Amino acid sequence: MNSNATESNRILKFNYRDLMIFLVPIIIFLLYLFVYNPGVLTVSSYSQLHQIATGEFTTAHPIFHTLIEMLLIKIFGTPLSIGAFQILVFALMWTAICKYNRDDSSQSSNGFVAQFAITLVLCLIPINAVYSITLSSYVLFAYSIMCLCFLIKVMLDKKGQLDTKTIILMALTIGIMSGLNNYGIVIAIPTLIAVAYYLLKRGASEDAFVKFIGLAILCIFLIASLNFVYDVQTDKLKIPADDAFENNINLKGAQNQFFSTINAEPEQEYEKISSVNTKQGSYAIIDSYVDTWQENPILEVLFNNPLIYMILSVILLGLIYVRTESDELFLVYLPPFINTVIALLTGQPNIYSNMLVFFLIAVICAGVYFNPSLKNNVSKRSQTITPQKIQIRQQEVSAENHVEDNYYSDLESKIEELSLEDINKMLNETPSKETIKPKQEKPQKPKETVEQKQTMPEGDSDLIDQILKEIEMGKK
Repeated sequence: MNSNATESNRILKFNYRDLMIFLVPIIIFLLYLFVYNPGVLTVSSYSQLHQIATGEFTTAHPIFHTLIEMLLIKIFGTPLSIGAFQILVFALMWTAICKYNRDDSSQSSNGFVAQFAITLVLCLIPINAVYSITLSSYVLFAYSIMCLCFLIKVMLDKKGQLDTKTIILMALTIGIMSGLNNYGIVIAIPTLIAVAYYLLKRGASEDAFVKFIGLAILCIFLIASLNFVYDVQTDKLKIPADDAFENNINLKGAQNQFFSTINAEPEQEYEKISSVNTKQGSYAIIDSYVDTWQENPILEVLFNNPLIYMILSVILLGLIYVRTESDELFLVYLPPFINTVIALLTGQPNIYSNMLVFFLIAVICAGVYFNPSLKNNVSKRSQTITPQKIQIRQQEVSAENHVEDNYYSDLESKIEELSLEDINKMLNETPSKETIKPKQEKPQKPKETVEQKQTMPEGDSDLIDQILKEIEMGKK
């Protein structure tokens, strides 16, 4: 069985460690969903639900995300299903990320312990739990960026030699990301170009390169075409893109605010829904916990500032570089970096992905430091080997051998004319194979060390010793 197949089997095999990682976000985030049932709904959330109810879609929300919510509501009949779906998506993604960056065959459990601790911290930070149950396209958009960064890491480990499964996953993720945010395409195109350049640099097969680029462009086009299929109109209301965490998680007046803005009434029951546990004991406990993090200035800065996490991510990438000497890994941070630039230029509050990518890089860092077998996955910077470079090297070797042959031929033809003193001098100055270079290509190197002088092949030394003896006997 080849190494790729072995790696695939290792990743697909589910064990108790995977279950423990999977259950952490499931349990904690479902607790939030139960308390804030049916989820955290902002003004923007009610706007999207109203579009689903009326069947009139606008550019206020990405049509692709609106259709996902519409499908879930049609199947389950409640917005609660949207929050549950988002929790499941994150838990599956995160479990896959941790499993890939962990060597379960190792006798040491340090890698798993580090991953479990990182997962627990991630889930206990309220902003992650709150966003997991917020009805907003920003949530799945942030998850898709995290997934794309992870797949870029997989591509780097494979040194650009992509298999069909990786090609499909990367292409789909790029396409889905482009459809989950109005600026998603602006992130997808530069990322696609950067990945294509890397594949060419790494000498990826033409077939894999064409498949990846073609499938990614096809996914982007198909998802973008939904705007024409569903006749999406330009948004005229300019519903504010509010932040569920920054603007008070309760948002008690969000429903009234939206419907008073459009001067209309809810058309479906799910548009009238609001948090069913408000003022109850369990709600008050969780709400108080969230408020503590919001109101404490230190906690707010440390755990609710995505720009801080961008800086921390770069620091972690630097630590990984020190360990692996791989500068290619910085490519992992390209999608969230582009997203941050866009957010700063447009004022859109959609840089939550920075926090998720930080924890992704933390898992990668833990894998590199605690699992020695995974360190080799991160390829060191190396020159790309091409047929042209192989041919040039063959010519260099041939030239070196030619010069060396000429050297010893000249030595044999002239040795009878030399004195014993001259021969001994020549013998001591005989260069090794490593130092013989064509005179026309490089100037002669400085005098070599004693160790280098004595690297002549043993057979050649014996031959010259014999010649010296015969010359000496002739003189006598």
